[in-house]
Amino acid sequence: MDFRDIYVYPNGGCASVALRILKDLTNIENIRFIDDGSSETSLKILKEEIIKSNLPVLLLGGDCYATLEDRCKKEGIEYINGISLCARLLANALSAGGGGFILRDNILHISNTQLLEHAYMFHNFFLSYASKCDMDLVLEALRQYCKNIIQDSSVKKFLQNTLLVSFSSDFLSITKNFQQDIPLLWYFGTYEWYEINKHSIKKDTKVIVCNWVLLDYFIYDTALLGGGALPKLRNDKRNIYGIGHSMAEAFYYAPLREKKEYLDVRVYNAFCAFSHYIAINKDSKRAFKSMFDAVGLEVCVVEGGYPRFDNRFQKRQAFKCNKEQFLFIPRLSKPHELLEIISYLLDNGKKVLLRRHGAYENYIKWQGLDDPYKVLEAFKQDPNFSFDETPSITNEILDKSIVVTDNSSVAYSAPLVSLTPCILYSIPKNEFDLRIRNYGISFANPLLHRVALDDEEFFRVSLDLETELSVNSEKITKEIQDYVLDNFYNLGCSAEMIAKTLLESFKKQQLV
Repeated sequence: MDFRDIYVYPNGGCASVALRILKDLTNIENIRFIDDGSSETSLKILKEEIIKSNLPVLLLGGDCYATLEDRCKKEGIEYINGISLCARLLANALSAGGGGFILRDNILHISNTQLLEHAYMFHNFFLSYASKCDMDLVLEALRQYCKNIIQDSSVKKFLQNTLLVSFSSDFLSITKNFQQDIPLLWYFGTYEWYEINKHSIKKDTKVIVCNWVLLDYFIYDTALLGGGALPKLRNDKRNIYGIGHSMAEAFYYAPLREKKEYLDVRVYNAFCAFSHYIAINKDSKRAFKSMFDAVGLEVCVVEGGYPRFDNRFQKRQAFKCNKEQFLFIPRLSKPHELLEIISYLLDNGKKVLLRRHGAYENYIKWQGLDDPYKVLEAFKQDPNFSFDETPSITNEILDKSIVVTDNSSVAYSAPLVSLTPCILYSIPKNEFDLRIRNYGISFANPLLHRVALDDEEFFRVSLDLETELSVNSEKITKEIQDYVLDNFYNLGCSAEMIAKTLLESFKKQQLV
């Protein structure tokens, strides 16, 4: 079919993701969006034009797909399921051949491609909305892609009888407890990431470099992986342990504004490749169990703790409530949505630091969009405004800051490390609303967070929190400190306990 000129219904959301993929897989040149929120481009207004044009209409709604489909049928407009089209074309392209790879000097490097990036984004964004048939189509194509690599017997031999660990500085403290006892296989998502960190791992240790979307196929025995929706490419029994890099992961799904049937599918698909998931504390264990039970997942929740938090919590100096600035770390909130509240703070003589969020920047890069942070450039003329360009967020920065974020992982890591509540500034949106409590879980914790759902509420909450910290800082600090001591698993020795669990699991797997 010729897709040079098309209509797309609706505008934004899922459509922007699918179109990014389709532009590389079809001959799309001219797109006209159908937007029922506009009096000029609504379906009813464009009806006659669409019918006369004989051009395809791609239906790209998420949980509103059924509603949009009914409207098309009512108006007598033929349409194509855009997500199904995307899945089919992506699967065909992946099935055309396996990726290139190099196995040399104990490194298996599977080349990354734009096609694999598209597969990653498709799986990540359409966990809920792609039909089982469409998602299975893409997953089967990924399996075939991997099979073409594994046909080389040297690759299979290289991968077998190893404990795979996704690289992070946090996991180094875990592996040092057993790296002399069992063969390790370090996973890196990109070769650039490997080059940066190769000096941190033991020489001659095996390494695999590949896109996350392929990883499950290359796990043969036991694995420890950082959090993230892992595409399930194999059905044989293995021990795959997951652990998020923050408590926030356990509560991420709580405020998602999705119909229950879509949300359940999202949660199931995100965690179904794992056999075990490591909870950091009692609250996260309850949240994981509530989700897993609700969607019928048999994933064992392990009481583990988290080494990074142990390290930072133990290094805490005597607390001094000396807040010099507001530190913005937005993930969901777009930079232009922060203009009003940043202006308010600067106008009131406050110092503002803004840190770009890696996940959002990666999405912008994939989409090929202009830098959305440019709208904040005007603030650079104010001596009280600056961008935080430091490699990582240190205890020193947190001690001086009142953190403002949304659904980022720092929503939990910041208050727990700084022993100071942060502000969750998040305007209710179609996809995310802090007032929602899916699975009986709330993203916001009243001890750790102060919530602002609009600009006026932020003005009040920011002032109240400053006052609260100046009057009751010692009480607040002790309450959060007590929460940590009472709720966190294996505080101070989580690396050793997780290592023991992995070692026992690996040895049992070898006996199977």
